[in-house]
Amino acid sequence: MCFRIDLPAQGSLRSFAMKLTVALLVCASSMHDSVAFQPLKAVPVFVRNNDATASAATSTTCISSINTGSSRSSTRSYVTVLLWVATTAWVTSTLFLSREHGIKQREERIREEIDLLKRQADEIESRHISSSSRTRIITPSGVTTKKDAMVGTRPSASNSSSVEFIRPSNLNGIDIFAASWWQSVPRFLEANVERDIENVEGDAFVPIQRAGRGMEDVRMTRDWLDMSVEHLSKWWKVAELQQDVMYAYAAGKLQSYVQRTLQQMRQEKTATSSSAGLEQAGDIGNLDNVMRSTLALIPYGVADTADDATKQMWTISLASTMASLLKHGIGRILVVGHYDTDAILAKRAFRYLLRHASEITTPVEVDDHIQHNASSGLFSTQYGSTELAYVHTHDVKSMYDKINVPKGAMSGLQWALKGHNNTFDWLGSKPDQYKYIFFTESDQVLNARQLPTMIETLDEGRIIVPHRLQPYPHPVDLGDGMFGHPRIKESLTALTQRTE
Repeated sequence: MCFRIDLPAQGSLRSFAMKLTVALLVCASSMHDSVAFQPLKAVPVFVRNNDATASAATSTTCISSINTGSSRSSTRSYVTVLLWVATTAWVTSTLFLSREHGIKQREERIREEIDLLKRQADEIESRHISSSSRTRIITPSGVTTKKDAMVGTRPSASNSSSVEFIRPSNLNGIDIFAASWWQSVPRFLEANVERDIENVEGDAFVPIQRAGRGMEDVRMTRDWLDMSVEHLSKWWKVAELQQDVMYAYAAGKLQSYVQRTLQQMRQEKTATSSSAGLEQAGDIGNLDNVMRSTLALIPYGVADTADDATKQMWTISLASTMASLLKHGIGRILVVGHYDTDAILAKRAFRYLLRHASEITTPVEVDDHIQHNASSGLFSTQYGSTELAYVHTHDVKSMYDKINVPKGAMSGLQWALKGHNNTFDWLGSKPDQYKYIFFTESDQVLNARQLPTMIETLDEGRIIVPHRLQPYPHPVDLGDGMFGHPRIKESLTALTQRTE
């Protein structure tokens, strides 16, 4: 009896083992069914495997010299041997196959990781080359040189280096919950905020997840110093058991921040004008032309029932938020409120900023710089090259929150960008100037560097989300006098216990 087993050219171990096993089992079956067999004298097995270029390799198994007339007991012995050989061949082939499959999987994973690292290296290199060799930056109003676009910035190595972002697959919903984002107008308009924002927290998720490619578009800087926001209200509320003490202290700290920031902007403007011989009377601070094409949207909702200390905190908090945006040369800062108190406090914040402008010296000039819309009750002003404006929204109802000011702010801005709303109140006299939207809350200070270099990322359809920092007052920050106050000490002790 002779069987011919053909193996594929690749020399598949599994195919060979299966065919060999089948051959042995057929032999065993034939011997078992026969009445009388002669003892098996020889079972030569020949396996011939040609080189890889051959179309097929041939393995010949010849089982010969099986003669009739043997006893049945001898036949059973031979059948047992053949079955044992067949079983051993099958088990061995299965083990080798599993090992071979595992090795192939590891090789594939290693190749995928190598390819990913190569792509990342190529991307970083291309960004570095683009950043170092770029000589022009395209702005909505035209083309300017890199030197012109960087006017007013501090000379440092970071201005010419590229920004590294965290891989989107390493981010989750908690990471993007910064209540702040920066994206292009076309991507912002893709999100149906009127329909999809169901609660206040939706302002942080819907414009990210319901537009473009969702989470795949998210970019967060690897270095939090490149872009982050400080959540101020978390800082002053930790000791709210003693508002009259803690709020006064916190308000003083924020006032110092605003004054220091505006003073630093004036000094930078003076230094830049002196060194470059430029006359830019209306510009203060970091004058990155590309940042003029960004509109900052700030929803503002301070209930009419809030006490005086709370109103004071939200006034200086709004002023601090706007000061951090002025520092980065944002083109327009739009504050959107709903309550009657919102307009009052927003105007106070505008006045506070104007009182510290170098070209304004008296309270009368402050009021003269604020223009009012008699029909709508809205108002606006100018700080350097940045427009400050306040608008009112009635569209604040959502599924789970009866008053959702962020939803009304984004919905109103979308209507204005589409030309269906009062464009002048929302976008000012140059609606076509704004190509990007930066969203933030009224109690978040923006800390960033290299913002102009991130414009290219926004033009690719990405959305940049800053790190959200939660500052807490420290005994060293408060000082011995403040920390010694019994209620403040009690609040900070309770905070420490909650965070441990």
